[in-house]
Amino acid sequence: TWSSSFTPVEGSNTVSVRQTDVAGNTSAATTVSFVLDTQVAAPTVSLQADTGTSGTDGTTNNGALTIGSTEAGA
Repeated sequence: TWSSSFTPVEGSNTVSVRQTDVAGNTSAATTVSFVLDTQVAAPTVSLQADTGTSGTDGTTNNGALTIGSTEAGA
């Protein structure tokens, strides 16, 4: 069996784990750190170079997109 007393919070978290056997021997701690991010960044999308509308079909001739506002590390 095992038990836990950890509740993660928004932002940086560190968890340390130790094991204790039936004889009462406790292991060295193993630690892991992580960042909990529950906020969603809304992406932006735009044309890289809008060349204006074409006289024949009414659309730009450069369809390349720029994606922005993405989250770092996502």
